[in-house]
Amino acid sequence: MADYISKYFLNKELKVFYKFMYMSLLAFGLVNIAYSDEVTELEEFSSKTGVVTLVEYTSGKKHSVLGGHFEVQKRKVGSVSRPGSVKGVQVIVKRGQYTGSAFIDLEEIDGLIEGIEYILTVTKEVTDLENFEAKFSTVGGLNITVFNSSDGSLSSSLQAGSYNVFPEVSELSLLLEDLRSAKDTL
Repeated sequence: MADYISKYFLNKELKVFYKFMYMSLLAFGLVNIAYSDEVTELEEFSSKTGVVTLVEYTSGKKHSVLGGHFEVQKRKVGSVSRPGSVKGVQVIVKRGQYTGSAFIDLEEIDGLIEGIEYILTVTKEVTDLENFEAKFSTVGGLNITVFNSSDGSLSSSLQAGSYNVFPEVSELSLLLEDLRSAKDTL
């Protein structure tokens, strides 16, 4: 009888736990949906229907890094009557067969450059705690993170969409060069 009672309460506790986990995941999903409404002009124009959309682009240099490679493409999106009316870049992260991308409008590139320049200068001295992480995110889904490892060395992550690659911190300067060049020639 004691076994039956203990199994009954164990099952009841598991059911409560599963309900809690289900509700938590649902709540986090709804939060993500609420925050995902913001899109770049490039994304907004590219998704128009009932209009012939003209997408112009130039592929950038592919930079091989830990986990895959990344590149910056210059982009112009418009209609037949207004070609190239929206300008920006698309950062593409390729990890094996998987590709992630993030759109950055021309007006957002300066802020992105400043953000990358700052996180390239971040060191352990920014905190009195053991570890740190400096992150810059764009509206279009590009996330650049610099963090310290357990051995004290600095590492970085470049995420576009759902996929990450892990360039050396010094390799983020390649991203800076590509962004500056794209901005100057758009």
